[in-house]
Amino acid sequence: MAWFSDLKLRGKLFALCGALLTLTAALGGFAIARIGGLSGTTQHLAETIIPATNAVASLRQQVLELRLAQYRAVTERTPDARTAALTAVRTRGDAIREAAAAFTPRAVTPQAQAHLATFTQTFDTALRNWNETARLATTQSPEELSARMAAESASLQQTMD
Repeated sequence: MAWFSDLKLRGKLFALCGALLTLTAALGGFAIARIGGLSGTTQHLAETIIPATNAVASLRQQVLELRLAQYRAVTERTPDARTAALTAVRTRGDAIREAAAAFTPRAVTPQAQAHLATFTQTFDTALRNWNETARLATTQSPEELSARMAAESASLQQTMD
């Protein structure tokens, strides 16, 4: 370090500025490299996670609308209103299948694929049960049908959660 002590003040300041510039450049390079990695993560979120979340939200909304249509079908007293409500249930079922189909390509992880398979299986079972309930709607009271619907809704809610 004797050479540094022998330098004039001007040389020492240049050496200090050079060292600071080198350190700043190294830190800047490190930051740029880290931001590049962050960009890849952000792009993954934007292309897969957010659309998948939107698809699941749409699916959940369709299930809630199906429950409402089922409730209306059970509680309607007139045959015409009940027929219209049953048609709405079938329409909601088709909408749920479309929403599930929209989610399928976004289910990229094994866990998401397993959840989708469970949902689809449970939904198909619930819809078969509902069709049976709709068939019974002509022979049972609204109270009996409401009890049956509550059980089916609980099954769908458990699947969605």
